[in-house]
Amino acid sequence: MHSNIRTLSLYFRNNSIHSLPTYVDNIALRVPHLTKLEVRADVAMHELQTDILSLVSRIPELRWLVVPMYFLTSLMMTELARLPCLETIELAQPTSGGTGNPIDVSDFHPNLILGAFPSLRKLGFAANLQHAVDFAALPFGPRDLVSINLRVLAVETSQLLRQYFSRVSVLCKQLTELHIDFVLGPEAHVGPMPSPVLTRPTFDTFEPLLSCRNIKVLELRWDYQLDLHEDDMEALASSWPSIEVLL
Repeated sequence: MHSNIRTLSLYFRNNSIHSLPTYVDNIALRVPHLTKLEVRADVAMHELQTDILSLVSRIPELRWLVVPMYFLTSLMMTELARLPCLETIELAQPTSGGTGNPIDVSDFHPNLILGAFPSLRKLGFAANLQHAVDFAALPFGPRDLVSINLRVLAVETSQLLRQYFSRVSVLCKQLTELHIDFVLGPEAHVGPMPSPVLTRPTFDTFEPLLSCRNIKVLELRWDYQLDLHEDDMEALASSWPSIEVLL
């Protein structure tokens, strides 16, 4: 490795954890001008966090970060918020980058200060929906995002989903892509399916997003059927003249 490298992909294996501090030090010294870093791992974030935090804190020119689904812990997001050039935080596809452990992001409360995320435009993260609402409400949280990819740890009420959409609509007027995906897996929490139709997301749930006129992609993947009808879909589509994907 040398100082001209701008893109680096790392794969952390369980049997390499003991040598991580030395390895991380070498990376930080040899490739200080990285602009894209991709992290893959077959272990959980809590086993790597100290070393990964040490690494990202020493890459001030980082613009694009790709990590496994459950690697964006509160401490990780707090550290990333200090990077002046970071534009994209992306979640790796589970088949290619591992996932980590959802317990690591089950209590998601980054500590952000004035000037956090000065360049961030695209954000992917996994959290409980209430924590995502709280994150969006932080006074120094990311603003003016054009893309959000939220992996929700458990299906919540339509009222809480509407709260999140309301926060996003206020903060991200230039939003072009919004992906909300309930992560269905062996560790996912699936509550009883709501039987009354009125408890499911309706047109009113999405209404706050109508002010985001630049939306091109809106994806909501839930574990039960939404209460949306053909005229609702037409009304949503007509509110976003640039819409290309509506699921």
